[in-house]
Amino acid sequence: MVVGLAVLGAAAIAFVTFCPIGMRPHLASPDAERFAAFFVLGGLIALAAGRRWVSATVAVVALAFAFEAGQLIIPGRDAMLSDAIVKALGGVCGCAVGQAFFALRRLVLRLSVVAARRRTPVSASAG
Repeated sequence: MVVGLAVLGAAAIAFVTFCPIGMRPHLASPDAERFAAFFVLGGLIALAAGRRWVSATVAVVALAFAFEAGQLIIPGRDAMLSDAIVKALGGVCGCAVGQAFFALRRLVLRLSVVAARRRTPVSASAG
């Protein structure tokens, strides 16, 4: 399901990136929108990738630069290195949060196992 959400998110960002500027939704400043969109996408890609955090980070950075470069062939759109950097930074931060989720989940599981062991009485061996 997370993989599907990541693909859907990438498709939505691609549409907004390549559509005519008049069709693009405006919710905040352009840099805030770029950062937020790729932050969410980075988190989804990181969750979908599991422990392959390097691959997830490379994928989201590659998407950020590819989407920005793709604007070079779209009439009325302009590609800027600063936009690609904002997108990539958002994606990297999203990947970091996604990976922190895995670390937090492992910590909670370990603590619950330790707590369960302390509650379970140890049976005396008959000798």
